Amino acid sequence: LDIAKWARLVREPRDAVAPKDTSILFRDVEFAYQEERELLRNVQFHARPGEFVCVIGKSGTGKSTILDIICGFCAPDKGKVLLGDVAFTDLDWDTWRARLGLVRPEGVVVSGTWIENVAFLDDNPDHEKVERLLESVGLQQHVKKYPEGIQSFITARGGNLSAGQRQRILMARVLYRDPELILLDEPTSNLDVNTEHFIHELLFS
Repeated sequence: LDIAKWARLVREPRDAVAPKDTSILFRDVEFAYQEERELLRNVQFHARPGEFVCVIGKSGTGKSTILDIICGFCAPDKGKVLLGDVAFTDLDWDTWRARLGLVRPEGVVVSGTWIENVAFLDDNPDHEKVERLLESVGLQQHVKKYPEGIQSFITARGGNLSAGQRQRILMARVLYRDPELILLDEPTSNLDVNTEHFIHELLFS
C-alpha cells in the first residue's frame, strides 16, 4: 500500500450520506501535492453510470490523482466534486468504496493459491466463481497445468507468472467483487499487444 496516500485518506463526516448511484461530477477541480506543483487545474467532467470514460494525458499530469480523489485517498483543494450525487465532504465513504473496483499498475499478486488471489480477503470464497473468472480472463488453461488447479500456489508477487498473467489475475480479482464502478489506472501498461487487446475485449464484453 502507498502509506502516504492512506495517511491522507478522507474520513467520513459525522452525518455521512449514502451515494445514490455511481455517477461522478468534477467541476473546476484543482489539486496540488505541494504548493509549487499544481497537478489539476479547472478539471471538469461528468461520468454517468454505464458509460466508459477515458482520461488521456502525459505521465505526471494528474490522471492517477483523479482516481485518488474518486476513491477518497485525497481531497481536492478547490472546486466541486459529487460522487453518487453526494458532495465529497458529505459522502458515506464505506458505502461508496464498496461499490468500486480499482486496478492499478502497482497491484500485488500475493503468495498463496489462485483462489486466495482472486477471492482476495474473502473468508468464504466461491470456488466456482473463481474458476469462471479465470476462464473469462483467459487463465483457466494455464491453471489446468498445475496438478492442484486453483488450489495451486503462486509465489510471492507472482514471481512464477508473466506480467500479463499477473495483470489478468488483478482483473479477475476486481471482477470477483462485482463492483458497480470499475476504475482502471493504466491497466495495460507494460503488457504485450495480445494481452492488451484481450483486456480491452474483456472490458467491452
